[in-house]
Amino acid sequence: MKKLAAALLAFFLVAAVCTGISQNKYYESLPLVSVQEAVPGNLREHLETEARVELDYVESDLKAPCALSGVEILVSQGETVEAGEPVFRVSPDDFYIYERQLRLEILEYERQVASSDETEEGRLRAEIAAHQLEQSQKKLTDLEMILQNDGTVTAPSDGTVISCISNGSAAAQGQAVVQMRSYGETAVLCWSLPDDQAAYFAPGDTVSAPLTVWSDQADVPIAKRSYFDLTISRKYYKETENMVRFETELTPELLGGALAMMNGERVTLLADYVSENEYQRILPLDAVVFDSEGSGFLYQLDTRSRVFGQEYYAVPIAVQIEGKTREYVAVSSIPEKPVILDAKSLSGSTEQAVRLR
Repeated sequence: MKKLAAALLAFFLVAAVCTGISQNKYYESLPLVSVQEAVPGNLREHLETEARVELDYVESDLKAPCALSGVEILVSQGETVEAGEPVFRVSPDDFYIYERQLRLEILEYERQVASSDETEEGRLRAEIAAHQLEQSQKKLTDLEMILQNDGTVTAPSDGTVISCISNGSAAAQGQAVVQMRSYGETAVLCWSLPDDQAAYFAPGDTVSAPLTVWSDQADVPIAKRSYFDLTISRKYYKETENMVRFETELTPELLGGALAMMNGERVTLLADYVSENEYQRILPLDAVVFDSEGSGFLYQLDTRSRVFGQEYYAVPIAVQIEGKTREYVAVSSIPEKPVILDAKSLSGSTEQAVRLR
């Protein structure tokens, strides 16, 4: 009898040890989670993206007035030139035939203007001839200026060269030999956002941007980096799919410096979205999990009594999503129990409780 009792005792001890080892291994495999209470508040979104300064500009093409051969380019792409500065040069011989064609056109248009009669048709023909006469006279004046400069074409205004043909190449009549861009006095700060993020912002909202402001017109040249609160002036869809472009205006009065040196500067743009509505229950977005049908669930912490003490479970609770950002979500009424934050890391069906550590 004593031997049987000793054998049973040894069996139960071994079983207890094995069960403990098994439970410990199972315990180590269970998810460890953090919890949080749902609190009232507004939905928020912090945005940080790249923006770019773009000056207002006007583009102008310096075109070949007639067929040209062996064009000598006197500027390079990206170079800044002043009004009257030489841009390209050609042989005056290229203009010999063109000049005489212009003079013949002027004589013909003058004859048509002078020979008009009192009829409606004659009046209209005279008006057309007068317009063509004016254009030909301007072309001849421009050509004579080029000839006076020994075939050199100059920049009509201050600007930056954005493209030009290869040095020494030929150009057809009307072909752009040099393309220039003249910048204005104002600029815009522009950036683009995906559709879902762009929905948070509208014209009139304020954004913050750190800009380096230069001014070489002050007694002591200025170069400072400051944060500026800027108001969104324009919002529109780009041709790129699912992207929205935003713009905010920049002026010398706003920045206190010369804008011309800022063109193309890239800056970090900061914006904080706060919803107009205050919701009763705000949680981090990771606290919500969606099933295959798109229904939203929260996992809440629940305890269950067992022989050896309390066990913890994640219990799924279906909720209605009232609003969300990339960081937070507003949900409908839920029981007053802590919500598990990293619900997306839980395994198992959303219809069953998951045991936790």
